[in-house]
Amino acid sequence: MINILTAHPRLLSFLTPISILSLSCIINLMQIYMKPLSNELSVKATLFTSISLALTFLFIAPPQYDPFTQLIFYLLLATTLALCILVSGTYLESSFFKGEVAFFVCVSLIGLMTSISSQNICTIFLGIEISFIGTCNLLGFMQPNRFNQEGVIKYFILGSIASSIMLFGFGMIYVSTGSADLGEAVDVLRSMNQSNLWVQIGLTAFFIGLSFKIGLVPCHLWAPDTYESAPTVVTAFMMISFKVVVTSILLQSFGHGFNENLFPFSIKIAGLSILIGSLLTLVQTSVKRLLAYSYISQSGFLLLCLASPSKLSSLAMPIAFYLISFSFAVILAFGIIMQLEDRINSNINLDDLQGLAKSRPWYALGLSVALLSAAGAPLTAGFISKYLLLPAQITEHAGVMHLLIASCHIVIFVRFLQLIVHMHRVPNQHVSNEGQLKSPALSKLILSTVCIATILLGTIFPNKAIQIIGPMVKSSLKSP
Repeated sequence: MINILTAHPRLLSFLTPISILSLSCIINLMQIYMKPLSNELSVKATLFTSISLALTFLFIAPPQYDPFTQLIFYLLLATTLALCILVSGTYLESSFFKGEVAFFVCVSLIGLMTSISSQNICTIFLGIEISFIGTCNLLGFMQPNRFNQEGVIKYFILGSIASSIMLFGFGMIYVSTGSADLGEAVDVLRSMNQSNLWVQIGLTAFFIGLSFKIGLVPCHLWAPDTYESAPTVVTAFMMISFKVVVTSILLQSFGHGFNENLFPFSIKIAGLSILIGSLLTLVQTSVKRLLAYSYISQSGFLLLCLASPSKLSSLAMPIAFYLISFSFAVILAFGIIMQLEDRINSNINLDDLQGLAKSRPWYALGLSVALLSAAGAPLTAGFISKYLLLPAQITEHAGVMHLLIASCHIVIFVRFLQLIVHMHRVPNQHVSNEGQLKSPALSKLILSTVCIATILLGTIFPNKAIQIIGPMVKSSLKSP
């Protein structure tokens, strides 16, 4: 055991927060079988306390190994805690705060934290699969109906295939280089013939496996159906967690030089993701499905930056800012959607939003800010994050790719603007906002804070935020 921890100093430095969540898993298992501990209040207290303690430990005694990964840990735990609080007071509360569900939430977090706290391909794969198993159970356990199970089955089958492909890729990388460490593997690759067939197959399979997690084309077919059928809190958790974790893994991998081999392939995948994701938003009526296709387009935009042959050491700060603004937009949008849902109508569509500006004006304002930020509109954090990333975009075929980015962002902006206008229309007679639970004060506080932060980061304090984030991630990456 000591030898394993010594071989993985990144994992050792993050051992305490992972141990706290592991202890929570044990308590959650006890809550399943012990009636005095199985009530909703006990489960809620255990889940909130464990995530808060893990987050507090990172602030009090932060690991000094990797500032960017440290920031990802902060973001992952903070957003998960916010989503757990936001689900309180909604119709999902009674089905979410159960020992089984809390167990799977902590298991997913442990897997994600394990995968980003190691540069060993075995540990990365193990962490990703642990989180995959946890999220599969989260998707299917809370709302076991036919619509939900269809999305779970699609995610499980396609996810298993993607995991097999990624494992095959890791195997090819190990066989070709003789090392399971990403940095050592790249050093060996540089001394080899770059056109080596097995090397190319291994790197491509590794990339395809990670592409599935963030819904890049053509590995995106699961995302709209799964995100639409899943409980809204799980949809938001998957969007944020997989985006920040996969981005961290790709940033570290490409930072070692993997992008030199994958550049032509990844540029095509990124362009297709931006195009298909943005165009398919035009025909969606479900709000969650619309946001899912927007998510695919944003994943393609981010991949363009990661695949750039430029020095990735200069990308740590813009990407960190992007992930923060993206997380704010998702929390705000899906947090408000959760407040609007009820047991009868658990999948909000465009017609359900008619008249929202009149019946619940503050929710309409918050949702508008989230959509505008996700579209990259000026005066929002989303605009600043994309402005910072644009200089890092590809240099090959730059004119065509920048035209594609601009055109597709206009399409998404127009579609989101239509949704905002929809909220100000007079509602149809069959549309009703009655029967929804009253939101707790803490949920309103979180939504208000995130909304204000999204605006401030896009108007008054972007420079201040950059000055704070910059030193945190300055030394995270070394250019190959």
